[in-house]
Amino acid sequence: MKIYTVTTLHLEYEPHRDETLLVRTRCVGFYPGIEDAVNCILENWGDIYENGHYNHAVIEEVKPGIYAYPRLEWWYKWDKNEESPGYYLIPKKPKSLENSVGFGIG
Repeated sequence: MKIYTVTTLHLEYEPHRDETLLVRTRCVGFYPGIEDAVNCILENWGDIYENGHYNHAVIEEVKPGIYAYPRLEWWYKWDKNEESPGYYLIPKKPKSLENSVGFGIG
């Protein structure tokens, strides 16, 4: 058994520090299957973008137990393009978060 948590994040780039800072996170839900979790993000169910409040999202696969750190993650970033604004899959998590896990279930 496993679940897929959907967590939204707001990241801001700080040029004088040359790093991206995590400003806020919110686990907005979880699903028993990956398909619903992906659709939740791609279709912005319930306005998880919150009008710019969360510019990134992540799906984490979590198995039962304590300290059940996710082994698989899928990262998304909001693109404001005029034709089709929305979250788009990005190849990897932001560099400043490479050593962090458990955004949905800490």
